[in-house]
Amino acid sequence: MPGNQQRDLEVGENRALEQFQKFAPPKFLGGSDPEIAENLFERMVDIFAALHYIEERQVTFAFFQLEGAAHS
Repeated sequence: MPGNQQRDLEVGENRALEQFQKFAPPKFLGGSDPEIAENLFERMVDIFAALHYIEERQVTFAFFQLEGAAHS
């Protein structure tokens, strides 16, 4: 991929991440409370629907929201 195209993709990814973070997506630390997990899932679905992200980007960005035991 030529240099300009690669740079454009990186800029696009950075903008997408900035837009995602403006929604203040919740972090998930793990745990056994299904209600917390369901609320997080519903919030993430709403954010991704508003941003019209493809599934691959949704998975990548959702992974960034996992912390602690949930990230392991």
